[in-house]
Formats: sequence, structure tokens, C-alpha cells
Amino acid sequence: MKKMTNKEFKSTILIISSFFVGCLIGLLGMHYLLSLGSNHNLTKTINKVEDSVVSIESIDNIDVESTGTGFIYKKGLKKAYILTNEHVIDNSEIEVTNSKGETTYAKVLGKDEALDIAVLEIDSEYAPKAAKLGNSNKVVVGEDIFVISSPLSKKYANTVTKGIVSGINRTVPSDLYSNEGTLFGGIQFDASVNPGSSGGPLFNAKGEVIGICIMKFIREEIEGMAFAIPIDQVKPNLKSLERGKTIEKPELGITMVEVTNTTELKKYNIKLDSDYNKGVVVLEIKEGSNADKHLKKGDLIKQIDKKTILETDDVKEVLQMHNKGETIQIKVIRNKKEKTISITLK
Repeated sequence: MKKMTNKEFKSTILIISSFFVGCLIGLLGMHYLLSLGSNHNLTKTINKVEDSVVSIESIDNIDVESTGTGFIYKKGLKKAYILTNEHVIDNSEIEVTNSKGETTYAKVLGKDEALDIAVLEIDSEYAPKAAKLGNSNKVVVGEDIFVISSPLSKKYANTVTKGIVSGINRTVPSDLYSNEGTLFGGIQFDASVNPGSSGGPLFNAKGEVIGICIMKFIREEIEGMAFAIPIDQVKPNLKSLERGKTIEKPELGITMVEVTNTTELKKYNIKLDSDYNKGVVVLEIKEGSNADKHLKKGDLIKQIDKKTILETDDVKEVLQMHNKGETIQIKVIRNKKEKTISITLK
């Protein structure tokens, strides 16, 4: 075998180095082009949906009592319909400003404090476009999202921020120091939102509304923790709100406690096998309620529909997702035997 000369060796090394440098430059260039393409797609999506977003102001005489955001979800020949948060709406006059800067008065058709949603009606001529409602039950952690809203006031209307879904199925308290949950099954995201963003649409990468912005955690050591009401919680109630009807969510009619709360179990004289360390125990049943004649004192609720029950808020969350007339399947442990019970909510 012929031995390679020093000159030939250096030439070979130069060729190999050039090859790898070329590959690296090519990869960086490809990444840059893909990034440009991704940004271009996002811009196209934003342009497609931004006309569905509106600024909302509650006016008392000439004073602005509160501000927020909403979005047009349905547009007819004469009327258009807007979704926003209930806490954005005062008992004052409501002014809506669209993406073209046109302002009109809106009529509040229906609102619900528990779900924190409200439906407004405006003339169709002030509704440039309606947004498409997506499916929040298909949302996954890590997917791209963006928000269009009016932070602080309509002066900053159609502000766009983007991020990812940080978490799903969150139970969110109204106060960080409180144990009272006000939002069940919430979508957590890290896009920037501010006062005035409430009621704004949370869009997925396709430009479909998957949630309604409701709150963020504000504390010096906390960053990027915002939450939205899943749109699938809202959709079943839209027709009722459009007709001005009150939304009445069903209740089981039970007093319950986590199985780990041995103090309360002793107080109600309920004894469970020590192997049962997860679930919720029925303490009392209200006569004539949905649970009456179906559940019994001492039943250990393990699952409702397909959701595993670990705490009392889990039960409340499932009921929040259902309406009267629907049937739920409850899996319980009774007398050390597993039993599935069907209850049609009334």
C-alpha cells in the first residue's frame, strides 16, 4: 500500500473539513428558511382571524368602568354574536370596537357567573368576520398557541402574543392563597396576557379558538402562568345564553370528602378498608337529588365517566362538563365490591 504524503494528507483533511463546514452551513440555512416559513404561516393565520376579535368597554355615563376583549363566533345576515368573560360585563352600557376601529353598542343576551362567560349581540355590519371554534379536548401540552387581545385598553387592540400550551385540565383558584377552585379543566399557557386581555380568544396554530382567556397568576416570583376556559365547556351553553336563559349545572346532591380525611370519616362513622387510599367518600345524600336512591353513605367514588376521582374538585369538574338530561357513569366501591352506577342528571 502506497504511503500518503504529508501534502496529500493535508489536502484530504481540507476536503473533509470543507465538507462538514458545508453541511453545517446548509443545516443552519435550512433552519433559517424553515423559521421564516413558520413565521410566514403564523402571520397568514393571524391575518385570517384578527378581524374576529373585538375590544369591549363597559360605560357608565361617560366613564369606562371596565375593559376587556371578545370575539365574534357567529355572524348572520342581521345580527352577530360575541363571546367574552362575564366579569368583563358590568350592568352599564357595553361598547364594542372592531378591528377596523368602528364602535357600536352591544346587547347582553346572557351571562353566567360560574362559567364566567357572556354572549353579546351586535349588528352584522360591525362584524367583519367570525372565528372558527375548535376542539379543546384535542389540545396537547407543548402545542403552539397565540392570543389576540386588547391589553389595558382598546388603544392596544389586536395585540398578538404567542407561546405554547403549558398544561391541561388545571383546577385554578380565584386566589393563590385560597383553596376555592373557580376554573375546572383549564388550559394553562405561557403567552403574555394583561388586564384587558380577559375574554380574548386563545387560538391554536390553525387559527381555531380553543379557549377564552380568563386570568393569570400575578406574583413577583411567578412568570408566564395564564389560563383559559376550554371552548368545549362553553359550546354546549351557547344556545341557552343566546336566548337569555340561565345555565343550571347539575349537582349530585352529596356531601363528600377525600378518603384520606380520616377525621371526617370517623365523625360520620364510616369505616373503609385500609387498602383504599384514593377516591372520594359519600358522607350524606340530599333527598330528591340526583344521587338519591343511586349512591349510598360510605360509597367510595373511584371514577366518573373516564375521569379518575382523587379529590372533591374532580367530581365538581365532571359535573361542570355536563348538562341536565345527560347520563354519567359512576364507578364506586360498596361493601368491598366494585359497582358501576348510571345516573341521568336532572
